[in-house]
Amino acid sequence: MPIFFVSKPSPFSTLGIWKISESLSELDTGVNSHLFSKFEFIKYPPVKLQKICTALLIEKIHPGLHSKITYTENGKPEILNSTLHISISHNTHFSVVLISNIVCGVDAEIVSHKAEKIKNKFLCPEEIKLLENMGGNQNEAFTLAWCIKESVFKWYAKGNVNFKEHIGIKKMLFNENKREASVIFSKGKGENKNIRLHLQKFENCAVAYTLG
Repeated sequence: MPIFFVSKPSPFSTLGIWKISESLSELDTGVNSHLFSKFEFIKYPPVKLQKICTALLIEKIHPGLHSKITYTENGKPEILNSTLHISISHNTHFSVVLISNIVCGVDAEIVSHKAEKIKNKFLCPEEIKLLENMGGNQNEAFTLAWCIKESVFKWYAKGNVNFKEHIGIKKMLFNENKREASVIFSKGKGENKNIRLHLQKFENCAVAYTLG
């Protein structure tokens, strides 16, 4: 199953999600040969598969764009000679891409117990209490919290961010009516901003993203 979900969070933004259900051999067609050659240097098959699916997703939602993508020294993807911004995330089951006319950040993680196990490393006590008071699926809540902070980290894109000290989750709602979060990003010296994030879940994949 290639394209799993495409939406327009804003008039000039596109969120695309690809469910990775194919094998490398299934994707290795003449049409995709240029992408396979681009990722020949990757020796670990699962990572190569994620990279190729991400590239195919970008080509599907914005043809010709993938060849213009480069990376900064901090690992942030950029689009050459364009006013567009791009953020990318992928895991073992999904590739996610956010393209916008404003600075953006997206993260996608498979819901598991991993984030809850390391909660004290990236969340302060007030944030942990906020998530625990939400009730419901705690693995889902803590995975979304990690996605939130990772999305802000990608949005900032300058490195040297302490998730626990610099990114504070002030509100998080994840129910039938509202799926959003509010964060205060604070590094001092004028680098302070209130950030709104959108939250979604596709099967067992938690997604958080922010636009500017």
